[in-house]
Amino acid sequence: MADAAREYIVAFRKRMIETDVARADEIVGCSDEEMARIRAINPNVAAPELYLAFMREMGRSSGNLFAGEIISYPECVDYQHEFHEFADEDPEFQPSRWFVFATHQGYQFYYFRDGDPRVYLHSEDEQNPFHVWESFAARLESALENEIPLAHRRRYGDLSHRAGGE
Repeated sequence: MADAAREYIVAFRKRMIETDVARADEIVGCSDEEMARIRAINPNVAAPELYLAFMREMGRSSGNLFAGEIISYPECVDYQHEFHEFADEDPEFQPSRWFVFATHQGYQFYYFRDGDPRVYLHSEDEQNPFHVWESFAARLESALENEIPLAHRRRYGDLSHRAGGE
């Protein structure tokens, strides 16, 4: 499975570059030591192989792929205390059974449940967590699909105002 995950991430990285979501020099992976710290986020929960392959290949920087979210190393480790503070206030949270891998502005947390490939979201303003994507691959594809139009605007500018294709 690890080889298949790595192959998927290498192909995904290529698509990111081809669609201007990231330049090759903006994609930076994690070292062995950094990967050990990521795995230690919650040693009770095995993170999906695809997530680990993603972090190995582009865990320090993935260009504009996750604009507005904290998913990169070392922030993904550093914000864990915020998650646990939030979890202490919410009896529905079960941090010992969840692997939190990203946050959006400190009030939404994305996580995996042990043995479950789906990506879940828990938000301060929601009563119960819910799954958003069927897998981390689906999360990656969604992020790429959302970012491509923005990447093209950054690169080429807004061409909608031009008449006759000037």
